[in-house]
Amino acid sequence: MDVIEWLEKWYAKQCDGLWEDDHGVDITTMNNPGWQVRIELHGTPYSDIEVAWTAEENSETDWFGYKFEFAVFDAIGDPSKLKFLLEQFRKVIEAKDWADMA
Repeated sequence: MDVIEWLEKWYAKQCDGLWEDDHGVDITTMNNPGWQVRIELHGTPYSDIEVAWTAEENSETDWFGYKFEFAVFDAIGDPSKLKFLLEQFRKVIEAKDWADMA
């Protein structure tokens, strides 16, 4: 399943009539240029995930950074990194799901 389809299913699973009123998924563009992704995890089984800021800057046109902190996934990246950023979110969420099943 591609990452967009996965995110759609993940989002739908979180929606309980209340969560989506105050929380959600924001994907925006930045002026440097690049993408910014913010996914709120408050009120989900994932709110306790903590991942320190992880970043890589290879050039002015090849960079990214992301973290899970205070029940929020925050990520930024160059214009080619949207799929990559969403895949990082997916990897961490799926790792927690696997750990919780063990």
